[in-house]
Amino acid sequence: MPEPTDSSDAIRQELTALQETVARQSGQLARLELAVRDLCELVTLPDAERGDRRDQQQLAEFERLRATIRQVVARRRFDALEPLLAELDRGFAHHPAAEDVKFAAWAARDAALADTVAELRQAVRPHVAAADWPAARAAVDAALTWFPDQTEILAVRGQIDQAHAAWLEQSTAALQARIKSAAEARQWAAALAAAEELVGRFPNHARAVKLIHELPTLRQNAEIERRQRIEQQMHALVRGGKFVEAMALAEQIIEAFPHSPQAAECRAMLPRLEAMAGSGG
Repeated sequence: MPEPTDSSDAIRQELTALQETVARQSGQLARLELAVRDLCELVTLPDAERGDRRDQQQLAEFERLRATIRQVVARRRFDALEPLLAELDRGFAHHPAAEDVKFAAWAARDAALADTVAELRQAVRPHVAAADWPAARAAVDAALTWFPDQTEILAVRGQIDQAHAAWLEQSTAALQARIKSAAEARQWAAALAAAEELVGRFPNHARAVKLIHELPTLRQNAEIERRQRIEQQMHALVRGGKFVEAMALAEQIIEAFPHSPQAAECRAMLPRLEAMAGSGG
């Protein structure tokens, strides 16, 4: 099943359809001119010859229309099929082969539609599994270019929309649960990471919109957690007699968090750490 995925494909299809319309209208105009000339010629013919000529023209017109219908079916331009079959009904309702032409055309359309829907479902399945919703919808749009507003294809799009909604609910709920669990455990860095993921991936979801107002508090708590962790590491180094490494961490705290209580404590500790480092303990 052809699957145009960008604007250039759509433009080419529109141009093809336009060319077919222009060609069809040009052909109709040429046939009209020919019919006028034939009519003028028929006026001068005897009745018997005039009847034969009319029969020949009718046969030629029927064959032309049948060939056009076959071409449209072969190219899967089913949007142009119904007007042609209406023309067949108007002009050749009593032709012995007219019903066969109509039956074959509709049967071909139904078979092509069934194939398209089956191929569409197969193409969409891995996109849905991978949560690639733009690709899944692009596949539906491609099928609709061949069968506009077709119920079976629109049903596939509805199924994709339902799967997308369920995925959104599940994904945002899982991230919200991670945030809650981390916050209850006072693991603020983990809570912040989950919150920023939720807001970044689903900025328009109701959970993300509500969470945006909580991000400043989470960032503040995560910063406090980081300062406390570095401070604990520094004290562990001091207890282990690693004063040079402790000084490096103290300077890191002062530089990264100059206005924090930990920075004030480190400024007070630095002279003593320098003295102990210089004396070897």
